[in-house]
Amino acid sequence: MTARPGGDGVPAVGGVVLSVGLRLHLSDNDYRYGTGDIEILVRVVEAVNGDDDDQWVALQADEVFWDRSLGFRYVSVRVSALRDAIRRPSKPDAC
Repeated sequence: MTARPGGDGVPAVGGVVLSVGLRLHLSDNDYRYGTGDIEILVRVVEAVNGDDDDQWVALQADEVFWDRSLGFRYVSVRVSALRDAIRRPSKPDAC
């Protein structure tokens, strides 16, 4: 499963359509491998994998830092956390 900007398919994972640019706020229990909460913007959905009685979706994403700058990152996100992780910009100019 791969969804890229301009691609022909947008996957739905765990009841969430993982479109390019979707903003997710994740606690450290809901992604691998890191510490602390992170905010990401989805770039590419790579695959869904089962592990330890749970499912994870592998993403290429841009992490949104405190100063609103972006940094590329690969991240595996717990599928069961996706619905609660969705964030919508509060202002038109928000990243």
